[in-house]
Amino acid sequence: MMIFLVNGAIAAAVLLALGSCSGPERRADEAAAPEASSARPVVLARDEGERRVLRFPGPPRTFILKVDPKNSGSRQLLAGYQDIAPGDRISPHRHVGADELIFLHKGRALVEVGDIRREMSEGATIFVPRGTRMAMRPSGTEPITIFYVLSDPGYAGYMRDVSVKEGEPVVPLSDAERDSIRASHRAHVEYE
Repeated sequence: MMIFLVNGAIAAAVLLALGSCSGPERRADEAAAPEASSARPVVLARDEGERRVLRFPGPPRTFILKVDPKNSGSRQLLAGYQDIAPGDRISPHRHVGADELIFLHKGRALVEVGDIRREMSEGATIFVPRGTRMAMRPSGTEPITIFYVLSDPGYAGYMRDVSVKEGEPVVPLSDAERDSIRASHRAHVEYE
């Protein structure tokens, strides 16, 4: 049953992304030519992908970038996987130009999306339309595990800028560094 839910969430994410992506407009008399793509297929196990560690104060927090322009050549998607420990959270923010689909793979979480505030358990699917405020945190004593997909991969640049590759020294960001990075990525994400 869990495999069906994960596959269903992934299929929904792909349909969401494809439905929200628009190519250049063409005149009625122009022939539609197929676009060349540098995207390449990837098949990744749970722990595979670009493993990174956030540079925020506190205990190390690892996430995995699975699909984006750098890892798969995708120009239209960002997908990632992350464990979030009790006491930690996804801070309130908005994705300016991307819809987001989050699948709660494991644990219980308090989810805030727009005006909705709801406790969810594993198997939950959360859709966040572009420009909508969202936040999330574990609501129990166990970590939560999420799989997320965004319909625009621009947020991957922010995620790389606030992290290092796993195994590299983790030097926490100063408030000034964090604020500067956030300012440089305002076209993709706005934090409160």
